[in-house]
Amino acid sequence: KSEPPPPPPPSRPPPPPAAAAVAPASVGESLGSLGSMDALALIKPADSFIPELSADKEAMKESPLQSYIEAASERESVFWKRTFSLGSKSSLFVSVEQEDGNPIRVSMLSDSSSALVLHWGICGKNRFDWVLPDESLWSPATEDCGDGIAVDDPFLDCSKGACDLLAGSKVPVQQASITIPAEHELYGLTFVLRSEDSTRWWKDGNANFLVPLPGGLLAEEAAARPEDELLGDIIDAESSNEWTLMHRCNRAADSLDRVLQGLYGNDRAEKMAALYVWLRYSCTRQLTWQRNYNTQPRILSSAQERLTGAIAAAHRQTSGEAQEWVRLMLTCVGRGGDGQRIRDEILVIMHRHRIPEKKGTWMEEWHQKLHNNTTPDDVGICEAYLAFLERGGDRNAYWSVLKDADITRERLEAFDRPIRCEPEDFPHIRSALIEDFREYLRVLKSVHSGADLQSAAAAVSNRMPDGARSPLGYVLGNIGQPQVLPFIESAVAARTALQGQ
Repeated sequence: KSEPPPPPPPSRPPPPPAAAAVAPASVGESLGSLGSMDALALIKPADSFIPELSADKEAMKESPLQSYIEAASERESVFWKRTFSLGSKSSLFVSVEQEDGNPIRVSMLSDSSSALVLHWGICGKNRFDWVLPDESLWSPATEDCGDGIAVDDPFLDCSKGACDLLAGSKVPVQQASITIPAEHELYGLTFVLRSEDSTRWWKDGNANFLVPLPGGLLAEEAAARPEDELLGDIIDAESSNEWTLMHRCNRAADSLDRVLQGLYGNDRAEKMAALYVWLRYSCTRQLTWQRNYNTQPRILSSAQERLTGAIAAAHRQTSGEAQEWVRLMLTCVGRGGDGQRIRDEILVIMHRHRIPEKKGTWMEEWHQKLHNNTTPDDVGICEAYLAFLERGGDRNAYWSVLKDADITRERLEAFDRPIRCEPEDFPHIRSALIEDFREYLRVLKSVHSGADLQSAAAAVSNRMPDGARSPLGYVLGNIGQPQVLPFIESAVAARTALQGQ
């Protein structure tokens, strides 16, 4: 009998594909007239380019508090003043005033539609201290809360003549005040606000409100703040012990609303420029994205969506230079949206392909980061992992893409949920993983990449003017292609059609 043929040699995974040659850039052929326009005629020479800013719009809507804020700014007796956002387009203005040798008067004025109660105490030794005020500081309306540390004072309705400010205002304006002896040993005042029925409470972000007093130690800290109140608020916020992108987005939305109300002064362009620089510093990682606090993706995306909504609203309410700064802000912020998908889809992928949630593996480390603190870094990490898979498990490709995204090994290892491991390859399911992570990358970009053209175009596809559809389609379909001229023509034609809206 003849011997059976030997078994075939074991199959091996195919070698990594060779890197595709990148075609050199070329001018390319003009697309000619695009509809009714010649795109080349719309490209202005660099030496004669003058930005065409939008026409001036109606004057800003003045806050009910604005006249008192301006009056307080002109009085030399005002030692300290600050405006706080209470949300829902309402604010609290606090001023500290003292004439020569006279008692100190702390005045609080709000345009909130809710009847407010001042829940306050004294900073005894430091800004974190809260002790019961001495009865000599109480007003006739003060009530002891019975907790040994705080008292309540109701705000008075100015529209009914119950206070000495802005009587007869059409918007509910209310006031509370505290009188402090000229000679005192107090660090400062601390307080929160509550509604009359105690169903709502207001704080200064995550902290209590603080008010410095002449002669108090807190006043020395207040003196170190910049004269520009907006910059001082930004610095205070960025100095918080617990801080993430979520906190920054919410604070920026509050600040934007206050600029529109005129609570930082009447120079909108200057304040919008400051907000843009703040957000620009954030998106370029000059400011921390996470410090001592974990944020679930859905909560972060909600804060991003709130900020992008506030920016869009501000664009409608501004004009000229201020509007241009507002438009640039959108390049610095993720759009937000369905952040919960970031948390859910990574688990779906792992479970679909039976990838274990095993400690000490790259996939599990990234999974933990995504669940606890997703950031725009995750877009670059996903792109790097895709490059690793597409090159047949080439770790050099992984690190090359991370380098282009300015993500170093040290940055990966410094995350609150660090990524220390090298990525794992799964040759038998590589093609399926590539398909799944390309879709996952779209999810990440839809939340984090405010300047991502594909995400932006998809978000407004149902509202896009007809004249922009064809040239924008050419741009989206030819990203990365070497022909420069038709790409520029289409981009200019699309922008021109959009600007006409």
